[in-house]
Amino acid sequence: MNLRLLGGWRLTTSGHDIELGHREQRLAAVLALNGRRRRVHVAGVLWPDTTDSRALASLRRAVLHTQRRVPGLLHSDRTTIGLEPDVGTDLDELRQAFDLVSRVDGAGDPTSVMPLLTGDELLPGWYDDWAILARERIQRLRIRALERIASHALERGDLRLTIEAAGEVTLLEPLLESAREMSITAHLRRGDKGSAVREFRQYERDLWTELRTPPSGAVLTLVKGLLGDGAHAARRGPVPALVPKAGRRDLTRDAGSRHR
Repeated sequence: MNLRLLGGWRLTTSGHDIELGHREQRLAAVLALNGRRRRVHVAGVLWPDTTDSRALASLRRAVLHTQRRVPGLLHSDRTTIGLEPDVGTDLDELRQAFDLVSRVDGAGDPTSVMPLLTGDELLPGWYDDWAILARERIQRLRIRALERIASHALERGDLRLTIEAAGEVTLLEPLLESAREMSITAHLRRGDKGSAVREFRQYERDLWTELRTPPSGAVLTLVKGLLGDGAHAARRGPVPALVPKAGRRDLTRDAGSRHR
């Protein structure tokens, strides 16, 4: 039996999908994320806005329905509940990928886990507090792992992998300076000055759009000699494009119409 949570909830056995109600899906997801826990803890996570007794009653119903529908998915006793040990999950695979990357000392090859680190997000479209927090935590761990891969790749001169891993970090967190710095450095070491400048300019635009701040001096120094007269402008941040007066009147009128 295999439970997938990345990219959406999916339970399969022998290659066939198993359908469960959303309440039971949530139960299986929480157990996959947190492992075996006390029943009162699981009930509190799933039904935080009710009393303990009502939450535990809801949990009992969810467990009973799941055990009838999918024997062998849950392992429970009077006080604790979890997934059966032989139920595989993609979260287990992702944890193994994080562990592998954390042990990479620069000589290992982490490329085999890149698909997991750059794959789908956890339970897209689920907005329970526990799902949102878990999704954010997994994204932070992915960023950390990809940064580590990029850093070690840069140290050993694997510039292609550096650019790939740093680029994936940028997709997850566009304002993270360390990833941009590694990507620009790798482009420069490959002799690709054009890509280095494009990476810098995109970072410059992203920073200005989100924070109204220019790149740090450390990043600017990497490409300073390639920017020409634009180097001083980069310290101030991008200059917004001018809009003709007539265009400004039209935009204001359109905005007012939309608000009305």
